[in-house]
Amino acid sequence: MYDISTLVCLHFGAWDNSKEWSTALPEKEIIKAIAAGTSWVAAATDKFNVRVYSISGIQLGIFCLAGPVVAMSGYDDILMIVYHRGMPFGDNQQLGVKIINARKGVTVYKNLESVMPITPGSKLSWLGFSDEGLPVTYDTSGIVRVLQSSYGFSWIPVLNTKQSSKNKSDTYWAIGLNGNARQLRCILCKAATYPSTVPRPVATVLPLQIPLCEVDTDKTSLEERYIWNNNSKFAKLHEDGNVKEQNATIMKLFALACKSDREVRAVELCDLLSDQHTISLAIKYAARNRRMILAQKLEDLYQRRIEVDTDNVEEEEEEEIVLEPHRRKFFSDVSELSRDSYVSPIAKRNKELMVNDGIDTIRRKNLAKNAENDCRFEPEEVKNSSLLSNGDSSERKGRIMPSLEVSNPFKVSESPSKSSRLRGMSYFDNLTNSDITPKRRGYVGNATEQKREVVKKAKIQRQTKLFDAPKETTKPEQNPVVTEKKNKISSFTLWFESIRSQLEKENPTAAHREIISIATKKWRQMNADEKKIWSFKASQDTADLGESQNSLNGSIVTDSCT
Repeated sequence: MYDISTLVCLHFGAWDNSKEWSTALPEKEIIKAIAAGTSWVAAATDKFNVRVYSISGIQLGIFCLAGPVVAMSGYDDILMIVYHRGMPFGDNQQLGVKIINARKGVTVYKNLESVMPITPGSKLSWLGFSDEGLPVTYDTSGIVRVLQSSYGFSWIPVLNTKQSSKNKSDTYWAIGLNGNARQLRCILCKAATYPSTVPRPVATVLPLQIPLCEVDTDKTSLEERYIWNNNSKFAKLHEDGNVKEQNATIMKLFALACKSDREVRAVELCDLLSDQHTISLAIKYAARNRRMILAQKLEDLYQRRIEVDTDNVEEEEEEEIVLEPHRRKFFSDVSELSRDSYVSPIAKRNKELMVNDGIDTIRRKNLAKNAENDCRFEPEEVKNSSLLSNGDSSERKGRIMPSLEVSNPFKVSESPSKSSRLRGMSYFDNLTNSDITPKRRGYVGNATEQKREVVKKAKIQRQTKLFDAPKETTKPEQNPVVTEKKNKISSFTLWFESIRSQLEKENPTAAHREIISIATKKWRQMNADEKKIWSFKASQDTADLGESQNSLNGSIVTDSCT
């Protein structure tokens, strides 16, 4: 037996030329087990030491075990080690398990017991991880166990391979486990413990089945489905589909309990439901089957569930109320610290908008003043008296000359100026409350309101008659000259009309567009002299057409004059 062990690692993912590295252990320290992850390599020795290296050969750390190592396995950054904790007690082995993060050197499962369960009188056959990263063990008795967070991080048996083997001497060699598909990948070893290498063995798949009691009954199959759905690792309950599937399984068990007259079991099953709506459906089902006592019990359960939900909401509100003063104090301190040195972008933008709005308002006021001054005629003495006080407004009104242009009293300006309101030119300043309030459709009003409406209509008619300009009478022009645009005939058009009938006879099945395309190809093949002849003919035809149109227009004019 060698006194020195050497660890050799081949890193195929290295980007440099050095893909292999090795390290020699101290004298008389022999490597008993090795494991590798995505970025680390670990080796356990007979000195109860576990040495951890990086993927490039850096020594990350070393720690000791409480006994000799049995097996090691790695997944991602997780390292799982099984070792002997002590001397066996009868047929029971004392195995310990340690699951740590090899890169960080911390424990993954804080509340995990260090004792690993194993079937009495059996040995550990396989140690590894599932496709989801769950620790898995398999012993020689055919029991497959998975570490779950339920029941305080306990190992749960998920399969007994002995029930699937036909002969007692047949065994299964485990390869891997998929929790979501609930399958174990393994190799059937007929009358052997280890698989043969030649010929190459074929992997088989065994469905996972929790070893429950009375496996052949419908109740057990539904309970097994409930256990799988209730597992937080194999099924994600925060998804709506899994929650609905879980409620559907419980309702099937509820219906089965009602058929077997197990009403207490039915109430317990309804207590496992996650929402109140499904409980109401169970109440309707019980009432339909004339189980009034069960319906009353479920109604009490429904009311208790509502009270619990309201209490939880009130507790959350009380916690918010208690924490609110501390939050206010914290944010007030932060605001005092940052009030002088920091201005939020939103505040800056609001300030810029306020400044821009103020500038636009001043511009609109100036434009309104200029428009009012332009539409009025004032003598020089009135223009020079712009600094008069409000007390002299009556004198200033008397000196204003009437405007040359008549302004519309019903026109509403966007921003009326102050001067227009002082001079009484704003129409809406003279409106009363009766004019502003809307009237009902079909409301005629009393006699005084009818008279007032008649007077207003008469005033509006007089104003429209005064402001209407006289219509200008236009005399018809004598001897109007009718000008029309001459239609110029192209040489191609004239040539195409001459050979159109011939092309239609040569191509009777061709459409109009195809005939035009054929004519275009022939026109392009013609020489310049032939095209000049048709151009001359087109110009002559255009001149004759213009003379005929002029003569026609002259005859139309003489007829209209007579």
